[in-house]
Amino acid sequence: MVSEGGADWPRRTGADSPSRRRCVLTSILREPLPFALDRTLRRAGLSGRTMTIEYVAEILHLRDEQGRVATVDLHEVDRMRVGYYEAEGAPSYETSLWRSGAAEPLRLAPMRPLRDPKGYAALIREVSADLVRRRGIAALETGSSPSYWFSLIVMMTALVAAAFLVVLFLLVPEPGTAWWEPAAVMAFPIGMLALIVWRYVKVHRPRPIAGLADLDAHLPRMRRRGYFG
Repeated sequence: MVSEGGADWPRRTGADSPSRRRCVLTSILREPLPFALDRTLRRAGLSGRTMTIEYVAEILHLRDEQGRVATVDLHEVDRMRVGYYEAEGAPSYETSLWRSGAAEPLRLAPMRPLRDPKGYAALIREVSADLVRRRGIAALETGSSPSYWFSLIVMMTALVAAAFLVVLFLLVPEPGTAWWEPAAVMAFPIGMLALIVWRYVKVHRPRPIAGLADLDAHLPRMRRRGYFG
C-alpha cells in the first residue's frame, strides 16, 4: 500500500493475483490495449513503458509489463476529465482521474497509434457512467490541461508577431510605403490565426458537461471508412 498525498493510492496487488473477468475494454479486443505508464504509478511501484487496464466492479486494475497490478476504486475518484491533444496530425487521447487526497491526477493515455478506438471509447464511457451514478454529472468534464492550450496560444501569437516584424522590415523601407501597409498584408493570416485560436480554446478548454452524450466529441468516433479521432 502506497501513500500518495496523504491517501493510500493506488493500492497494489501482486503479480500472482487471482484472475479476473475481463472488463468492457479487453472483452471487445483481440489483445489488451496498451496505455502509457503514468508517473504516479511509477512511484507506486509499477515499471516499464506501458500498462493495460481492466475495469471490474467499479475498480480499475492497472497492470504493468511485469504483471504487477495497482488498483483504483471508483468510489475514491472525485472528478474525471476526458479530452485529447492535437499533435502530428492525429489526436492523442487522455483521461484524468482526481482522487480524494491525491496530490495529482492519474493520467490514462492510450499509446499512439490508437489500435482500437472503439475499445478505448467503451472503457471511458463505462467509467464515466459509473462515476456519474456515484457523484453526479458535476464530477465529469471535458477538455485538455490548461497548460496545453495556453502554451499553444502563446506559440501561435509569437509566430504571428515574428511574421509581422518580417513584413514590417521588408515593406517600410520602400519609398512611399505607409506604416499601415504591413498591417494590411498581415490582416488575413492574423484573422485566420484568431479563428484557429478560438477553435482550440472552444474545444480544449476544460469545462463541465450537461450529459454523457457530450463526451462523444472528445472520444474516438466511428466514420464510414473506419475509425478516426
